[in-house]
Amino acid sequence: MVFELGLFLISIVFSIIGYFLRQKDAEQGKLIEQVRTDCSTRDAKQDSNIALLFSKHDADVSALQDLRLQIARDHYQKEELDARFTRLEAAFQKGFDDLGKKFDRLSDALMQHMHEDSGKERRQ
Repeated sequence: MVFELGLFLISIVFSIIGYFLRQKDAEQGKLIEQVRTDCSTRDAKQDSNIALLFSKHDADVSALQDLRLQIARDHYQKEELDARFTRLEAAFQKGFDDLGKKFDRLSDALMQHMHEDSGKERRQ
């Protein structure tokens, strides 16, 4: 009895959801049809305005790219970048040298420990 009641309530919920989805689908269908109708009744003046808008957009995009290149060229001077890269290279070089020395000390300690262990095993 409880199972049948639960199944009935679930079917009602799904029916209500389906009803609302069908209504939303019908509204969207009407809007799509209206847009299609509006597009087909567009006149030559609207088409020329759209073409003008896109040409202005393309010109703005080109001008923006040129401006970005000019800003990058003016903002980052070669000498400034060279100095930064030189400092960065020096920092990496020093860090890797320090890291290499630490690995050398570690390998020396491990080798010494292995020789001590092998000497103890031979004595026993």
